[in-house]
Amino acid sequence: MKKQLKGAICAAVLAIVAAGCNNFLKGGDLTKDPNNPLAAAPKQLFGSVQSNLWQQQSGDLARLTSLWMQQTVGVQRQMRDEYNYTGVVEGSFDAEFSRAYQGGGRLDLLKIDSIASIFGDSIMLGVSNVVEAWMIGTDADIWGDIPFSQADSFSLYPTPALDPQQTVYSDVQNLLSRGIANLTTGVGVGPEEFDLVYGGDPDKWIASGKNLTDFPWPDGANEQEAMKLILCARPMLNAHVERWSKLVMKTLGRRGGENVGDVFVEEYLRELWERTRVARLA
Repeated sequence: MKKQLKGAICAAVLAIVAAGCNNFLKGGDLTKDPNNPLAAAPKQLFGSVQSNLWQQQSGDLARLTSLWMQQTVGVQRQMRDEYNYTGVVEGSFDAEFSRAYQGGGRLDLLKIDSIASIFGDSIMLGVSNVVEAWMIGTDADIWGDIPFSQADSFSLYPTPALDPQQTVYSDVQNLLSRGIANLTTGVGVGPEEFDLVYGGDPDKWIASGKNLTDFPWPDGANEQEAMKLILCARPMLNAHVERWSKLVMKTLGRRGGENVGDVFVEEYLRELWERTRVARLA
């Protein structure tokens, strides 16, 4: 009797242990790594996109162009070598070139587009359109011909073709037009508090999208309207209106009918060059 009881107890213990070990390390929080998510909501993706955009606009590319346009001088370490053109090799800016395409770039923006379209969030879709145009347009400005039409699937196009710069600019304009149209609907919630710049305000994103687009400039007959358009497109000029207004008006009168914005920038860069040249000779 005692032997039978012991046998039954041992069998029960073994059964309990076996059952307990079956899913001991499976399911729930045991197999979900919070530091390695497999999926993310559009708002979460947008956080990484914004961070990447800031780096693109204010990181190595901005520093290098300021050096080579002689707005700044490289005096130490890698800045000195880049300033003297000796520290730049073919692969120096591979990371910056790919920034617009990888995670935090077009890769995540296309995911945002897909999810926002499914849930009918036109505001989120519009913001994504504007940011994509901004990133891709920046790459086209700097590198000229770049991948775009085949840069939406790395598995399908492992070596995407280079699109002509003017074709990319046209695609960027189409993106901006779609983005502004999507934002104008007012449908959806957008990035809300995950937008660390505009707080998800559609009107501010519409203004940003319009500032990135080309628009018809006046022919110089209406100087007040010309100045208004220039300041609208380049808000940073507001701080320098008094110093530059005469140059702008002179440009309008001398070369009316052209793209006044381009002409003004050309004149201002020439002025900068002359001032830095005189300073170096002195």
